[in-house]
Amino acid sequence: MSIDRDSTRNQDIKRKFVSHNVLANVTDWAGQLFVDSDFEDWDNIYGPVCPECESIHSMEIVPHVDGFEPEDVNPITHPYRCLWCDYRLEELPDEEQVEIFEFWIVTPWLGEKLKAHREAVMARPTGWVWGRQGTGQAILLDSVISDICEELGILETQEDKEVRS
Repeated sequence: MSIDRDSTRNQDIKRKFVSHNVLANVTDWAGQLFVDSDFEDWDNIYGPVCPECESIHSMEIVPHVDGFEPEDVNPITHPYRCLWCDYRLEELPDEEQVEIFEFWIVTPWLGEKLKAHREAVMARPTGWVWGRQGTGQAILLDSVISDICEELGILETQEDKEVRS
C-alpha cells in the first residue's frame, strides 16, 4: 500500500488531526513553567545517539532471523542499528538529552502516542506537554504525526485515489 504522507489530501487529514489533539503552544512560558525542573518528570528526554547520523532515539535491536546475514554485519555481533541510516553497532551508544525547541500542550491520548514514539513528553495532572524537537515547519509535517496518522489508517492511500478515479 503506497502512501504519499504529504499529499494535499493527507495534509488536510493531518491538519484536522493536529487541530483536535495539539491544544496550545506554551513555548513562551517554558522558562517559567520549567524553571525548577531538571527534566526528571519527562519521558524520553534522554536517548542513545547514533554516532553516524547523530539522530537521537533511533537505535533499535536488530531482530535475529536464522539464515539472515546482512552483507557485512552480523546481527549477533552488532545487535543495534539506527532506524534512520542503518548504521550497526556492537553496543548501545551513550545517551544524551534531546534538544527541545517548542513546548505544546497536547491531549492525553496524543501524549501517550507521542511517548510510544519516543518523543519527549511530560504527563501532568492537568494535561500533557510535548517537547517538540523540531521547529520552523507546521506540526502536521512532523514525521511523528505522519507515523501516528498512518498507524491509525486515516491517511489516503494510492489505492484509495485509484478507486475514486
